[in-house]
Amino acid sequence: MSIIQIPSVIVLIKTRFDLSGRLLPCKYDFIRVKSYEGMHSSGEVKITGLSDDEIAALAGKNVIFVEDIIDTGLTMKRLMNFMKEKVNPASVRYYSI
Repeated sequence: MSIIQIPSVIVLIKTRFDLSGRLLPCKYDFIRVKSYEGMHSSGEVKITGLSDDEIAALAGKNVIFVEDIIDTGLTMKRLMNFMKEKVNPASVRYYSI
């Protein structure tokens, strides 16, 4: 018997939009990931919007990040590395809309 795990969808864009009514039920969270100061990359990635406990709760989960735009890829690369090294989700994917 196979148990389907409900994925955690984490949206990285400022505008909250309705994701209900999709094919699979999901848990949705909204975060902000920032690597720019003004028009220049700071070289560091800051994650806000989820507490340390909420981030830790993603361990062993299937996580999907939804981003509006991927510029240099630095922010997403560092976010993916952070998730794999510190959180250890079952899987982590990202999609750009």
